[in-house]
Amino acid sequence: MIKKTDLVKSHIAKGEWQSALKIASRFRILSKQDKDDLVRAFECYHNPNFYQQLGFDAEQLKRKGVSVLIKLWG
Repeated sequence: MIKKTDLVKSHIAKGEWQSALKIASRFRILSKQDKDDLVRAFECYHNPNFYQQLGFDAEQLKRKGVSVLIKLWG
């Protein structure tokens, strides 16, 4: 049986950030900050204009989420 963490690691190895974020953003056993960064990064792939309206840089939030992925599973 393939674990979700193994899927995340596989997507990271392939550079498939959006797929890795989709799975990892739903993990429950994460620090509050890491979880928030992953969720925001995943949401920025789907609705970047929303975060830009709030005054955030969507590309920076995506990069931050990717860095959390690499830190935890890379």
